[in-house]
Amino acid sequence: MLIYEPSGHGREIVRLGAVTIGEVALNPGGKRVQAWARIYLPDATSRALPATSIEAAKRIVGRKVEEWLEAAGLRAT
Repeated sequence: MLIYEPSGHGREIVRLGAVTIGEVALNPGGKRVQAWARIYLPDATSRALPATSIEAAKRIVGRKVEEWLEAAGLRAT
């Protein structure tokens, strides 16, 4: 469902099909926060969400997208 495309410098663009819906990235010089996730969906926060790694950031994006799809009534049951 989600597609992650490398975008350079430890950053990946997140797509839902052909639509860009977010990004994940390493936090350069991050001592407390190693990575972050950000989503761009209607009625969803677009602020950076802290993560312990790129993989953790991807899990955050996945969870937020699932929540958004369910709230929008777009989740198949």
